[in-house]
Order: sequence, then structure tokens, then C-alpha cells
Amino acid sequence: MPSDPPGAAEHAGSRTPPRRHRASKRKLAEAIQHVQRATKLASQIAVFHANLGEMLRLAGRPKLAVDEARRALAIEPDLPAALSNLGVALYELKDYEEAARAQRKAIAAAPDFAEAHGNLGNALHALRKFDEAIAAFRRAVELKPDYADGWANYGTTLHHSGSFDEGIAALRRAIALTPHHANARSGLGILLLMRGEFGEGLDEYEWRLRSTERKGPRFPEIPWAGGSLAGKHIYVQAEQGFGDTLQFARYIPPLARRASRVTLRVHQQLVTLFRESLPGITVLGDRGNPAPYQCDAVLLSLPRLFRTRLESIPGDVRYLRAPADAAQRWGKHLAKMRGLKVGLVWAGNPEHVNDSRRSLDLEVLAALFEVQGASFASLQFGPRTADLKKRKGKPAIEDLGARFEDFADTAGAVDALDLVITVDTSVAHLAGALGKPVWVLLPWVSDWRWMLNREDNPWYPTMRLFRQKRGESWADIVPRIVEDLAAVVQGDLARLTPFKAEGVRRAAHAAAIMAAEAAQVAEPITAPVTAMPPGQALIVAEQKRRNGFLADADELTRRAIEAEPDNAEAAHMLGIIAHQSGKLSDAIVTRTASDSDQSECCALSRQSR
Repeated sequence: MPSDPPGAAEHAGSRTPPRRHRASKRKLAEAIQHVQRATKLASQIAVFHANLGEMLRLAGRPKLAVDEARRALAIEPDLPAALSNLGVALYELKDYEEAARAQRKAIAAAPDFAEAHGNLGNALHALRKFDEAIAAFRRAVELKPDYADGWANYGTTLHHSGSFDEGIAALRRAIALTPHHANARSGLGILLLMRGEFGEGLDEYEWRLRSTERKGPRFPEIPWAGGSLAGKHIYVQAEQGFGDTLQFARYIPPLARRASRVTLRVHQQLVTLFRESLPGITVLGDRGNPAPYQCDAVLLSLPRLFRTRLESIPGDVRYLRAPADAAQRWGKHLAKMRGLKVGLVWAGNPEHVNDSRRSLDLEVLAALFEVQGASFASLQFGPRTADLKKRKGKPAIEDLGARFEDFADTAGAVDALDLVITVDTSVAHLAGALGKPVWVLLPWVSDWRWMLNREDNPWYPTMRLFRQKRGESWADIVPRIVEDLAAVVQGDLARLTPFKAEGVRRAAHAAAIMAAEAAQVAEPITAPVTAMPPGQALIVAEQKRRNGFLADADELTRRAIEAEPDNAEAAHMLGIIAHQSGKLSDAIVTRTASDSDQSECCALSRQSR
């Protein structure tokens, strides 16, 4: 199974890492001890060191894995498996240049080593050398046409390169080969959502909960399936970043109209803002117990559960509001600004997968600061606030971000401004949720929620999108922004929010659709075990297994097998459950007794790709 450590891309398609064994930590530790003993008894056998290195990597010790791979290569410098394993371990240490170099050596030693080509593609992807990465993945799948992870990573890199249709085709190929390939399916979902295909897109995006990119809360334990919530308490957890939570908080009020009680857990920095904005909702931060509750969900699953389509996006112009004290304090502070008051954000989190494209140098916006009749304040926070210090002797930009305690402060400042101009960051979502005019600068390959080829955004009626075209730089689009800003200052307010009226009309239709659909939900929710689709059943079974509820996990897994008899993952899960239950005879999987040490090495090594 191929190669690829996480490329952090919930927003741009998940990367498929090397497959990791699902055996218990105890079993892996025992295996490491046995192979360590082998390396001491026969220290000059390279393959023993290569396998030990791979086991150490699987155990989360990539530095030690690098050491063992290098010991193997000191004995046998051209051992392809050891070279590729070294590259994967270096990738995990984020030494992408050296990782690529190791994979190239593996390919030189074994030109038909498909997984090494795939691992080279991973390293080149991480280096943002997308054209070279595409060539590497293409070669990998040419050598091994049934290489599902190779097709998945090929599709993700095509996505990042802007070849969206080709990316969809590659991801569908991966899914055809491995129907339960969660990374490929969630990546496909993102591309479909970009194209506005919400039906299939949201279904596929749900697979993110099983992908290697999953971060945040545990799986839903009592998943809400979209039925009646009458008399029920539902618990919802935010699962991704600030922007995602701000965007999808719009689903909490319609959820509350269906349920007797809603508890929402969010990032601590959002608690004050959400408690103000969502009356009647219990909002938890880092602490607090939501139990007892009858069902639960993660926040980004709500669009699917509400059967959202392009025509039914909840698009209320203002669904968040700044706390009164923050609005008053920042309103008083910013009253001194003259003319059109504009807030600026020019950079996002540098750890974001697309940050090299979405963030810009503050000086790229220099022409904006020459527009007469506008004054500017920085909403930027984090290390890029230092850019303001480089502007000595130039038009002043007041630094507000340094004074923000949490998002309640940011909301208060945005409330006191006339316009926010920002790159793709959480502030774009905050301004849109507050109903403020907001102009968003987008790179030509951008996040799925901005969709494709649009200047408006159906999620936020008061938003305008200024998009790069393929091959354009930020300097190419700034003159358009300057022209429109100057027109607004001179009284052409239609350019401030040119899509608001249409957005409000669309939001009214969406509200009517959602109300009609809610009225049709008459049946109370039933026990999730009986109605769960196989994929969801396996998610819950894994959660039950981890918490020691083996009988429940066994029942859920058997139901999944009843629905899909050839589901390999479910069969594997039954074996794991049997092993944990002490039913070793049920858990044993036979293997050919004649496997040689060399074939064992290659099988193990190729798991690392």
C-alpha cells in the first residue's frame, strides 16, 4: 500500500499516508523487540535494519527509523526498500528535500519500484513542485495500475495544480479500486463541492471523518441521522478551524428549532462571541460536560444532515453579533478614523496547506493606501503583524490585532468598520457572518467554499470575491480593488456589496425550503444501530472498540457485513475484536508458510512508501 504522509489539506484534498498496521501498540512493541534482537544477533544483514526502521516509524519514532535505514544502507547502499523507507521517515520529519533525494536513489536502484515513485510524488507535493509530483504519480500508476493510494495522491496533486476535472477522474479511479478509500472519497467530495455539486459532494465529504487528515473531536457516538429531534438533546462539536466553525455555526439556530436542547462545543477563543450570538444554546469551550444527550454530530456534517443544496444554503445576512460591550468599546476607539473605515488582513496561518498561495506581502496592497477618503486599520494577528513595522514614513495603518483577546474583540472591531478587505482567513468568515461588507482576495486555486469562477459567494450575501486567474499574481488584481475602492469612496455604494440583494432573496428561499423540510420530519429518531449505513456503522464500531464495548462493536460490524458481505475493512475489524475478546482462533488469518525473509522485507517496506 502506497505512500504518503498527511499534506494537511482538509480544504484542498486529503493526502494518503503510508498504511499503518492496526495491530495493538503492545504487538508492535513486541515485534520491535524481536527485530532488535535479530539485528544484534546478525548485525550485518541490511534487511533486518530496514525492517526495524519501518517498525519504528510505524510506532511514531521517525528519527530512530532514519537511523536504522541508514544502518541498512551502510551495509547495502542500493537496497531499494531501505532507501524508500528512509525517504518516508524523512518526509515525516518534514525534511522534504532529503526525502525526495532518497526516493530518487530508490528509483535509480529499482526503476520499476512503483511505491518509490509515489513517495517521490509525495515529497515533491510537499515542496509545492506540483508538475514534477504529477509526473512521479503518473509513473507510479503506469507501473502499478491497481495502486489505489497512488491514484488518490495523483488526484489530490492534480487538484492543487488546478487540474480539477483530471483530479476528479483520478480520485474516482482510486475509489473504483478501493471503495472504502476515505482520503480519496473526502478529496472527491471537496472537488464536487467546489463545482456546486452538493448532493454527491456532501456525501463524499463525510468520509473525512475516517481519513488520515481527520483532526478534532472523536467520532459521533450516537450519530444524529437527520430525523426528528422532538424532546431530544443534541450535542454538536466543532471539528476544524476557526473559519469553518464561524461559517457553519449558521446551522445551529435551525437545529435548535428542531431539538429541545442543543449543546455546542467550540474553540475557547469563540466562546464569548457564540454565547452572545446563539441565545438558548449551551456553548462550551475547553471545559464542561454536555451529557446526558440523546444524539450528537460534528459541525461540518450538518450541511449534509440538512440536505443542503446550492439553493438551500442558509444565507442569513447576519447570524452572529458582537457582544455589546465589545461593540461599544471598539466603536469608540475607531471613531477617530476618517472617511471610509477599512480593516485589513493580508496573511493567514503559515501552517495552512495553501498558505503560500493565499497570503501576500502587505506592500502588494500599497496602492490601496493612496486612495483618498479611506483610512485603514489592521485586523491582522500572529507573526505577520510585524509587516506593519516596515512601513516607516508611509500612510499609517493602526494595529488593532495586537489588542484582541478573542473573537469577541475582533467582532467588535469589524462592527465599527465600513469594509473589510482580507485574504482567505477566519476574518473573512467573521465579517460575512456579521453581515459586514467584505472583499476577499483569492488565489486561483482556493478553498472549496469559494467555489469556482464566481465573484459572489452564496454563503455570504455581503461578500465580494476578487479572484486571481491562472497565471496572475496578486499585483495583477490589486488595480481592480483600488478602482472599486475609489468608486465607493466617491459615493458608488453599489460596488460595496453588489450581490447583497440577490443573496438576501436566495436566503429567503433557502429558509422556506428548510422550514418545509423540517415540517416533513415526523418520525422520532430511532436507535442508530439499525439504520446506520455500513460506513457509519464501522465508524461507531471503532469508537466502541476503543472504549472497550466489544459486544456493541461486534454487533455493529456484523451489521455492516450483512449489508456489504465483501467489505474487507469490516472483516478485519471482526478479527481485531475477536483478538481483543481472547478468541484467538477466530482472529487468525492464514498466510503462506513458504514466504521468504526477503519477500517479508519487501512487503513490510512497501507499506511505508
